[in-house]
Amino acid sequence: MNSRFKRGLIFVAVMLVLCLISSVVSAATIDQALLTPGIAPEGPQTPIGMITKPVQGKPGVQPDNIIFTDYFDSIYNSYDGYHDRGEIYRAGPNGTPYPNQASYTYTHAVANSFNASFNIGDDVVSTGVGFDVTYTESRTWTYTFTVGPGQTVALHYRDWYHVKQFNCHRHYWLDGSNAYGTGSAENWYMPQFYTVMV
Repeated sequence: MNSRFKRGLIFVAVMLVLCLISSVVSAATIDQALLTPGIAPEGPQTPIGMITKPVQGKPGVQPDNIIFTDYFDSIYNSYDGYHDRGEIYRAGPNGTPYPNQASYTYTHAVANSFNASFNIGDDVVSTGVGFDVTYTESRTWTYTFTVGPGQTVALHYRDWYHVKQFNCHRHYWLDGSNAYGTGSAENWYMPQFYTVMV
């Protein structure tokens, strides 16, 4: 009786173990069946926005807003003005002596230019003001003027420009703030020679 009882207990124990293993496997199969597989995108994907990584500042210091775009806004004023280049030649007793007339040939680089509060591109400013701000050219003129007896005459030169002043701003993308400034563009259009008695 004892041996039969022992064999019966062993049989029951083995059956219990088999039942437990079977239930674990079934549960794992059910859990796996409930998972929804991911769908991989087909072909190359086009980003819908640029991921910008902020530049980290020094410990205890806020990062600088270095990610920005500069914009030309609008012209607010126009006028004509000149840059006086000063004396370029002198004739007479204290210069090259001429009894009646002096003639001088002057070669000079003329150019358009601009300056602004922010780093706006040349092409953007040119479009905004209506002329090429990068234009430059070497020009030569001959100017003749009268020198009287005993006189000393100095020849001076000016560059004349059509000037346009404009508003501009810088937009910071990290925090959405704006900084505002101004600019000025000069369009060369005329030389001026004039004499001064010395």
